[in-house]
Amino acid sequence: MQDMDRQTTPVIDELAAVVDEQLTALVRGLEDAGWNAEDVALTLQEVLRRKWLRRMEALRRARAAVPDGFVSDGNEG
Repeated sequence: MQDMDRQTTPVIDELAAVVDEQLTALVRGLEDAGWNAEDVALTLQEVLRRKWLRRMEALRRARAAVPDGFVSDGNEG
C-alpha cells in the first residue's frame, strides 16, 4: 500500500509510538485472556484492512474528486 511509503515526521513518529504502546497493551491483555499473540496480530491486521484502511482510502478518493475551491451550499446529492 502506498501509505507505507510516507515519510515520517516528528508528529507521525510520536503518534506511532503512542499507537505501538496501545497495541502492546492490547496484545498483552488478550494474551492474558488466553488468546495467542499471532492470532491477535493477524486479527488486528484483518480488522484494520476491512474496517479502517478501506474507509480511509474511500475518503481519500472522495476528497480528491472534489474540485479545488469547492464551497458546499448544502444541497449536493
